[in-house]
Amino acid sequence: MQTGLHRHPFLWFLLPLALGIVCREYTTLSFSPATTIAILIALVLWMCLCYRRFSRCFVSAFMALLFVLGMGCLSLHYRSLTFPFTNDKQVCLIKISDNAEEKQRSVQYKVDILAYLQGDSLIALPHHPTCLLYFPKDSISYTLQRGEQLAINARMQPPQNFGDIVFDYARYLKRKGIAATAYVPANSWKIIGKDSLNNWREKANRYREKIANYYYSLGFSGDELGVLTALTIGEKEHLSDEIRETYSVAGASHVLALSGLHVGLLAWLLMVCFGLLIRYWPALRPLLVLLTLCLLGGFAYFTGLSPSVVRAVVMFSLLAIVRLWRNEPLTLNVVAFTAFIMLCFKPIWLFDVGFQLSFSAVFAILLFFPRLNALCPTRSFVIKRIWSLMAVSIAAQLGTAPLVIYYFGRFSTHFLLTNLWVIPLVTLVMYLAVALLLIAPFPLLQGWVALALQKLLMIQHKGLHWIESLPYASFDNIAIGWVDVLLLYLLLHAIYLYIQGFSLSRLRWLCVIGIVVAVFVLIG
Repeated sequence: MQTGLHRHPFLWFLLPLALGIVCREYTTLSFSPATTIAILIALVLWMCLCYRRFSRCFVSAFMALLFVLGMGCLSLHYRSLTFPFTNDKQVCLIKISDNAEEKQRSVQYKVDILAYLQGDSLIALPHHPTCLLYFPKDSISYTLQRGEQLAINARMQPPQNFGDIVFDYARYLKRKGIAATAYVPANSWKIIGKDSLNNWREKANRYREKIANYYYSLGFSGDELGVLTALTIGEKEHLSDEIRETYSVAGASHVLALSGLHVGLLAWLLMVCFGLLIRYWPALRPLLVLLTLCLLGGFAYFTGLSPSVVRAVVMFSLLAIVRLWRNEPLTLNVVAFTAFIMLCFKPIWLFDVGFQLSFSAVFAILLFFPRLNALCPTRSFVIKRIWSLMAVSIAAQLGTAPLVIYYFGRFSTHFLLTNLWVIPLVTLVMYLAVALLLIAPFPLLQGWVALALQKLLMIQHKGLHWIESLPYASFDNIAIGWVDVLLLYLLLHAIYLYIQGFSLSRLRWLCVIGIVVAVFVLIG
């Protein structure tokens, strides 16, 4: 155990933290803040008493501390969703925080609850819980804008499930940070002001809107505009249902969601450019490392701080530090450290689908890619690059396939062909998009780049449409449970241990995995 702890310490730290979060989410076990602090202090004292020996007692206390820390972090998250609900209508002061979203019979707005009326007193809510408000479909409802403050009179309710639907909608909303929902009838609300929208999140939203409008002014429209905004600024409003389905069937949905692929392309460009400067001017190393971190952090802020982008930015920031400073590769420990920090900051991200898919893909790539890449020992540069891309795709697919099937009930069979087609094109699209913004002072050159970018996006779409039309492009409506997902990952772990070679400890792990799989199969 000590060997694994020393090689990948944050991997061992991550496991009890995640188990504590899961335990708090799916069981009735929870502690008050005072009790949590008391338990943590007791565990720290326990660790201090047995620190010198670094015994199993110390390790057990430390793992228990991380377990309780995970439970406490998630409890704090849910405390931020509290709101004083009543059975009657309540007068609330709210601020619209997002654009309108049209539903079947209403118009939905995401809002922040600033205060509520209790008797004759207006009680402010310092944590500003988020609420989903539904307005009737009329001409006035569509005119509301982000930043406007309204006084509403509606019955606020906690997130609820509807009928006997298996999907736990209430829990889904709570994980998204939604504390309440309400239907606001006509003539039950009034605009009382407008926020200046000077906070950092609103400024980022305005900049994204300006860039989307700028793309439109350069001639981008339809699917080309939708994919370009999704790739560069994380804005998916312009994506049609048809293009979403095409990317999903072809196995390219990960391209439309800003994640490690996009951040990795940006980080690679920065590391290549700054690496050359460091080679000739080593004194610039601290400045260029700091500049790399600022640019990656700015990209995360600019795209809305989604979990997948934050994860990728933290990970590639660490990679940039070790690459530019010490020229070391990405390791499992760096990835586990990234997940550990993110879950301490926002534990609810553990249940985010994008978070799970991102980390499962990265872990699988780190574990399986070296072995897969070594299967093609060729000296040809072109063949080597093509095989490396295929090896990365296979490794990522191994890591994400159980989760994709579990959440979406779909498995895309032509993922290798899709990635061979789409990843080089996406790389060109992103770099051309960066160039498009940088050469704004040169309209003629910018027009040529915009035209080339449009043609490139059209070629990308046509290729994915063709892959979608191939026989057996995807298997749909596959239903598996979380036990099946666990078994599949245990099987992948057993395969990894087998590939790594024989040892007594690995043989024990293989036996344990085999027994667990057999028990689940017999129970099932």
